[in-house]
Amino acid sequence: MWVVRKEDEGAARSQQQPLVTLQKLGRVYVMTLIGDGEHRLDETLMEKMIAALNAVQLDEDAAALVTTNEGRFYSNGFNLNWIREEQKKAKSSNLFGRLLATLIGMSVPTIAAICGHASAGGLILAMAHDHRFMASDRGFLYMSEMDVQVRISTGILNLLRASMSPKAFKDNILLAKKQKASDAQALGIVDSVHENASATLQAAINFATELTQRNWNRTFYRTMRLDLKPGLLDSLLNVERQHYVTHRRHRCGPHSWSYELPTFPSVDYEGIGSEVLDLLTFSDRFEAKALRVVDIVPNELSNSTFFASVEQGSDKRVLKKVIYFGTVINKQDDLKKEMLHIICDEATATSEWLVD
Repeated sequence: MWVVRKEDEGAARSQQQPLVTLQKLGRVYVMTLIGDGEHRLDETLMEKMIAALNAVQLDEDAAALVTTNEGRFYSNGFNLNWIREEQKKAKSSNLFGRLLATLIGMSVPTIAAICGHASAGGLILAMAHDHRFMASDRGFLYMSEMDVQVRISTGILNLLRASMSPKAFKDNILLAKKQKASDAQALGIVDSVHENASATLQAAINFATELTQRNWNRTFYRTMRLDLKPGLLDSLLNVERQHYVTHRRHRCGPHSWSYELPTFPSVDYEGIGSEVLDLLTFSDRFEAKALRVVDIVPNELSNSTFFASVEQGSDKRVLKKVIYFGTVINKQDDLKKEMLHIICDEATATSEWLVD
C-alpha cells in the first residue's frame, strides 16, 4: 500500500502563484520567498517551505542550503488574519513547530541570507539556521512579542537561547529591540553584514559552496547540530505530542501497535516491511533495527496524518519517546510518496500491544 496525501482546495489554489522557489547551484540549494510582500507565515506558505526543505533533504547530493527573500521582508511573522481564529491559532503553532523542526533536522548546513526585515516569527525562522548573513541597506531584526503582549512558547525560547548570547537573548525578549544589521552583528546574531541584498545572497552562496567542499557526513552533521541544542527538538515538537493519540486501531499481526502519524520530513525510508535504521529519541540516539513498519493506512479523520503499525521482532520492549523521520518509497517507480514521522510514546499514545 502506498499512501499519497490529498491536497486541500486551498493548497491547490495556491499552486497558481509560486510563493517559494528552489534552485540548485552545484550542491547548494537556494530557497527563495518570492514577491514583494511581507512573506507572512500562514498555512500555505509554511507548507510550501516544508515541501521545499523536504526536497533538499531527499537529494543525497545536496550539501548546503541557503534561504533568502525577494522584496523588503525576509518575513514579518505570522499572518495575523489567519491566526485570529482560535482553531487556526492552535494550528499555526503546530505548523510553525513543524517548520522549525524540519529546518533544524536538516542533514546539511543551513544559511539564512536576510535581505530585509525579519520580525517575530520571521526572526525565529532565521535563528533556526546554522549561519546568518544580513544586508545592511534595509531591514531590521525585531522580536515584537513584548510590545504586542504575546507569550513565547518554551520550545521557541529554547531555540533563541541556544542561538543567541545571553545579552542578545535578553535584549530581544525583554527589551524588544529593533536591531539593524550592524547592531545584530555586534550582538553575534548575524555572522556577517553586506551592503545590499545581492551582495548578501552571493556571500551566503559562496560560503555554502565552501562548506560543500568539506564533504561532511550528512547524518553526523545533523547529530552534531542537535548535540549543540540538547532537547530542542523535543521542546519544539512538544506542542504537537499532545495530539498523538490513536482514534482507531489497525490490527496488523502479533505484537504490533498503532499510532497516529503526522507528516514530518527527513531521511529516506525504504517502505513497508523495511527495517528502521535510524531512530532519534527526544534525548539521545540509539539503534533498534528490529523495529519494522508492517502497515500504513490513511487516517480518515485527517488528510495530513496516517496510522502506522510497527513491530519490534522478538524484543517485547515498548519504546518510549521515539521519533523516526522518513519517506515511503514506491519501489516500482521509485517515487517518493509521503513523509512519515512515527511516534512511539507510552505517555501519549493510547494504543496497547495487540495479540492475534
